[in-house]
Amino acid sequence: MSLMKEKILIVDDIQANTQLIAAILEQNNYSTVEANNGHQALNLINEQDFDLVLLDIMMPEIDGIETCKLIKKDPKNKDLPIIFLSARHDKDVVIDGFKVGGHDYITKPFENEVLLIRLKTHIELRKSKEQLKKTHQELQQLNATKNGFLRLISQSLKQPISDILKINHLLKELVDSKELVGYITKLNYSVKQLEKFSSTALLLNDLKLNSNELVLEVVPLKQLIQNTLLQQSSTINSRNQKITLLETDKDMNILVEKKLLELALVKVIEAIVFSYKGGTQIKIIQQTDADFPEVIFEITGEYEDPAHEYLDINQNLPLMLAKLILELHSFELSIYCSASKKEYLKITFHPTEKS
Repeated sequence: MSLMKEKILIVDDIQANTQLIAAILEQNNYSTVEANNGHQALNLINEQDFDLVLLDIMMPEIDGIETCKLIKKDPKNKDLPIIFLSARHDKDVVIDGFKVGGHDYITKPFENEVLLIRLKTHIELRKSKEQLKKTHQELQQLNATKNGFLRLISQSLKQPISDILKINHLLKELVDSKELVGYITKLNYSVKQLEKFSSTALLLNDLKLNSNELVLEVVPLKQLIQNTLLQQSSTINSRNQKITLLETDKDMNILVEKKLLELALVKVIEAIVFSYKGGTQIKIIQQTDADFPEVIFEITGEYEDPAHEYLDINQNLPLMLAKLILELHSFELSIYCSASKKEYLKITFHPTEKS
């Protein structure tokens, strides 16, 4: 079974030229169609699909520049490669050819090998572009399917989780055993974590799909941190943790979507307070003198799970969400440890201005 040949439209008002080029191309396994003026070329392009057009510039009635302009007027021909062939090589003509949508320019007389190489290159570029477009569309479809699936799971979990929490509340009121109350409390915590996991996974996916829709405003960073700590005070206290925001003479303003960045800070705090045992000391240090100011969470404490020594962004859902939100703002989240076994979470900001 023979492969489909690429089809080339050759446009030149001198028939001997089109026949010569057609002979060269057909010897190299291309299919060709000839046109002797711009009107004929436009009609053929409307009727047939071509992989590339070789277009002479000097033609009567409508020249090659105008013909190219009319071809590109139709959106379906946006990516159709057009190579100009002309005895003229003055700069203005070449520039005009590119301005109206030409992809390349070859001066006559030309070497056959040069023509073949240029032709092959532009056809392959077009195929690559079409493949990329197709792959992008497939990825978008997969993302939409995944998003729908996650949304369905999240919504489906809401009612069973609500029912379990209600039953647990009733059981807690009915039982006298401290041991059973302890089990019920643990079950409540696990169910709430499941609910949080579901909603966070959905939010992660939504953010990835809608990353270009941020509504930005200028916000003082210190105020943002203070507000977040206030919101999370009950969680911090319930875990018997202590977070200290070290005062600084300088503050800075950052360009962010306020609610999203607050959520990122909430998730960083959640990751720390739930990963470390009670009594952990957490200092928040604002570094405003660096080229890109930073906020550093300095953690001194013992990890909750003995199997893990340090936080891992790739294994921690709240940190994954925080990292994604920060990256959407062109900020950076990183983790490192000191020789004294203190752990540091660092957020690097790109400020709009310093106050």
